[in-house]
Amino acid sequence: MLNCRILYIVGKAVSWMRARDLHLLTVGRFTYTSDERFKAVHQTGSQDWLLKIFYVQDRDAGPYECQVSTTPPMSHTVWLTVVEPQTVVLGGPELYINAGSAINLTCLVKYLPEPTPYIFWFHDEVLLSYDSERGGVTVSTEHGQNTVSRLLIHQAAAKDSGHYTCSPATAPTHSIIVHVINSEKPAAIHHKNTTSNSSEGGGPGHLPAGPLQLLLVGLLPIMVSTGGQDLVEVLGRTAAWWRAWWQAWLGVCWWWWWWWEGERQVTGLATTLTR
Repeated sequence: MLNCRILYIVGKAVSWMRARDLHLLTVGRFTYTSDERFKAVHQTGSQDWLLKIFYVQDRDAGPYECQVSTTPPMSHTVWLTVVEPQTVVLGGPELYINAGSAINLTCLVKYLPEPTPYIFWFHDEVLLSYDSERGGVTVSTEHGQNTVSRLLIHQAAAKDSGHYTCSPATAPTHSIIVHVINSEKPAAIHHKNTTSNSSEGGGPGHLPAGPLQLLLVGLLPIMVSTGGQDLVEVLGRTAAWWRAWWQAWLGVCWWWWWWWEGERQVTGLATTLTR
């Protein structure tokens, strides 16, 4: 509904025109376009001259000009912005949670002309509610320019794995897949499309799990447990170890030279005094 309010109009026609292509849409209460989605709305005695657009589409966005047939013509431009509501569950498309920890999901609903009245959460098409047999379920919703809904499930177990869907009343739904795993090592957690660890060897940029023995030029073997870490990280730690060792060795050499230089000077002074 685009509104054009005109005061003290007497015997003048009011028209609506689409500015991007100068297409005349309405004159008074009559529609002058073959597009049936447009309609002129005006009540006798009212100061409001409305342009109503049904089933708004992206191509309807842009400036619309309300004109009054005065000399010179008076006009007022209204900008129409068309947005499509979006729903996104943060952290997707897949999320891995350790068993016993909490599942904390956040749903963000954007581009709504007004806040959505409610948001439902589903687990594998089953509505989540506070009084469910599972218990430990908390849902909080914040309304504003963007609507935010948070789902908190305490003490996650294997049965809590599955699809979690955020379903707003006036926006499309969005889902995320949650995996609850029994693991104490964060390095064992990977998202979709990430090369996983296996006893047969890892993918590019990863080392196989288990101890990796590095022989460092005649020194004792150093056992490095990679745990699936990147080769770059292992080499970085090795380089840091070498740098610290080399700095310590330089410190010892500097101390020895300072001590030797001091002894040499003391010996030379004693010899001079004896002579």
